Amino acid sequence: MHRPFIALTLIFATTLSASAQTAQPPAAGWARVQALAPGTVVHVSAAHIKGTCAVKNVEADSLTCTDTRVFPRADISSIKLPRRAASAAVAGVAGGIAGIVMASEAYNHCNTLGCGIAIGFVALVVIVASPFIGLVTDFMGKTIYQKQ
Repeated sequence: MHRPFIALTLIFATTLSASAQTAQPPAAGWARVQALAPGTVVHVSAAHIKGTCAVKNVEADSLTCTDTRVFPRADISSIKLPRRAASAAVAGVAGGIAGIVMASEAYNHCNTLGCGIAIGFVALVVIVASPFIGLVTDFMGKTIYQKQ
């Protein structure tokens, strides 16, 4: 009975740890931010606000977005390039594999119809929800600036 959950845990842990290792390069300097082309979409984490915007201009002491927001460099803790599609794809694959494992275990080990339906329902929810979780969390976003 514990095998499907162990397999599910291993699948998610392996997929997410591999993604995290490739998605988070070492901290980069402000020069990398200054090299961004106008219109590049970034996710900014600053002292009192977080948000996604398109870059209008980058100066030595600030980042200006096309929607008129200005982030002082001193307030910015990190800047990431979003990779929501890749995050959704990886999470979707992991969720699909987990759902298949769960459905397989239900087929092989459930002796009642209720047990099979319950596990099948949970498997379906995992398969459907996983890409959305990846999309929202954007765990594969590439960090281009990290405050020292």
